[in-house]
Amino acid sequence: MPTILITGSNGLVGRELIRAFDKLPQYTVIATSLSPDKIMQPDVAFHQLDVTNRKEVAELFGDLLPQVVIHSAAISAPDTCETDKALCNKVNIEGTKNVADACKAIGAKMLFISTDFVFDGDAGPYKEEDAPSPISYYGWSKLEGEKITQTLDNWSIVRTVLVYGDTVGLNRSNFVTWVKGALEKGEKIKVVNDQQRTPTYAPDLAYGIVKATEWLVAGKANEIWHISGPEPLISVYDMALQIAAYYNLDSTLIEPIASASLNQPAKRPPVTGFILSKAEKHLNYKPIEFINGLEKLAL
Repeated sequence: MPTILITGSNGLVGRELIRAFDKLPQYTVIATSLSPDKIMQPDVAFHQLDVTNRKEVAELFGDLLPQVVIHSAAISAPDTCETDKALCNKVNIEGTKNVADACKAIGAKMLFISTDFVFDGDAGPYKEEDAPSPISYYGWSKLEGEKITQTLDNWSIVRTVLVYGDTVGLNRSNFVTWVKGALEKGEKIKVVNDQQRTPTYAPDLAYGIVKATEWLVAGKANEIWHISGPEPLISVYDMALQIAAYYNLDSTLIEPIASASLNQPAKRPPVTGFILSKAEKHLNYKPIEFINGLEKLAL
């Protein structure tokens, strides 16, 4: 029975991964996070873990001896990475190296969760073979994490796009919960109309990662996987309009604006999104449309 250790279990993606793997009796699941356990799954062991503490990571991995480590813990806010590069380096690069080195020491396989921000957004949607060219420090840090992961003998990389889902009990919101919450309060919001994505329903992403883990456990070739929502591309502004319409909220509160007018510290790639043919063929990955994701969320 393979043991799966998941870092960043208190995040949106980490929590969905815990839920997904916990339903599969063939795996033993271990959750880790910097903060105390927010998942509260009685049959899932939890350990607080600071991935930036090299000694702590090495000792925990050495004690628990997981067969696979899914590295979800990261600073994923692009503006935070841009304005605090030291923190970004510490968590996204040094933390990933600590995890990778601990995996090497015990012979564990590693799956690294990455992002569409490794691309510049000039030619999306992207397939796995396209050359990365990040335009933000966040994107660069995640690309460095990919390179670190690829130094292992057995690895997998899963890139994803604009993940949304249920955030009850979590510290951070996502685009859907932010838009819904603001409109419910009658707040005016500005949303970019020049960025296009294939937004990803968090349980779909978790399913794709489970299948990529099965591929990795089976000893097949090391792979990069693109796991996101399906095409066609949708603008972030149109996402907001769909959210307003689905929840019967006032869409006139949503102001479309150009990305440049926001003056955000980190640049965002204008058009990303993923071509999913590889995951569809090999992982039986079948993601749902954005509107169906809203229906399943039932917020």
